Amino acid sequence: MPTDAPVPVPSPGLVPESQHWRARARECRALAERSQLDFARERFLRAADECERNALDAAEREITRGISRIGDLVRDLHRAG
Repeated sequence: MPTDAPVPVPSPGLVPESQHWRARARECRALAERSQLDFARERFLRAADECERNALDAAEREITRGISRIGDLVRDLHRAG
């Protein structure tokens, strides 16, 4: 059910990048639902797909950074103990 309310998109500096891209994808899908023109709807849906791919890439980077930080913490604990 389409709504005229805008979809809030969090700033990438305040949330993990993957969440930012997923919010952008939701925004594109909402715009596609409201679009009355087929070509515009298709463009919004393609943009949503691209945002989802960006979200997956960002999530992989976030996981890698998290694992890297855990490794650093473990090394620091071994040095301290």
